[in-house]
Amino acid sequence: MIESSKNKFLIDGFPRSKDNMEGWERQMGSKVNLRCVFFFDCTDQICVDRCLKRGLAGSGRTDDNEESLRKRLLTYQRETMPIIMHYESLGLVRKIDAAKPEEEVFEEIKVIFKEFDAE
Repeated sequence: MIESSKNKFLIDGFPRSKDNMEGWERQMGSKVNLRCVFFFDCTDQICVDRCLKRGLAGSGRTDDNEESLRKRLLTYQRETMPIIMHYESLGLVRKIDAAKPEEEVFEEIKVIFKEFDAE
């Protein structure tokens, strides 16, 4: 890894399972100050629609199709939601209403990042 003077990082889509979380905590738990976990809350249909839109825009992902997305959502409910609940029990989850238009969701995220900069 290239050295950096940065000390704040956003890790996207991780951990996704109990095994991921346990490995993260074992390797990084004492090395990081975990500030929050973003939880983008929206219906499955909104999630599917946005991923299909991403696929139409040329994401390059072969799994941006409805059948694969529905399977991924089932895996998400089974494996990832317990991780979200764990971090919620620690008071670390920042729940974002992701049913809003994408621009509004982004603005809400920017506000949270500014809070971190102010500390």
